[in-house]
Amino acid sequence: MPRAIQFIKTCLRNHLPEEIVEAIRFRRTVRNIRKSRLFDSSYYLSHNPEALHSGLKPIQHYLLDGAKKRYDPGPLFSTKTYLINFGQDIEIENPLLDFMSRNIDFCVGAYKSLDIFRGV
Repeated sequence: MPRAIQFIKTCLRNHLPEEIVEAIRFRRTVRNIRKSRLFDSSYYLSHNPEALHSGLKPIQHYLLDGAKKRYDPGPLFSTKTYLINFGQDIEIENPLLDFMSRNIDFCVGAYKSLDIFRGV
């Protein structure tokens, strides 16, 4: 990691209030989930109507509440199947983030559709 980036990270950790650091982490998480294409706002809202009335953006609702309730983030990822394959022995707070952090190229059954591999 370049020294400048390490310096900035150290400054952020040591000089910013924890709320700001958490907000930066949250935004980074949102950005990474969007880049993954595994979260679909329309799908999420149609399958979880309480998210529509929460006052939050769908992705915010998923991160703050939906993942804990084991909602699927979109049509391409099955939370239930992922937990069956990887989460039986440990408590996984957010299955999608856990999946993304493991750098798994393919999890049999966790993807509901293989279109993600075709770039559709």
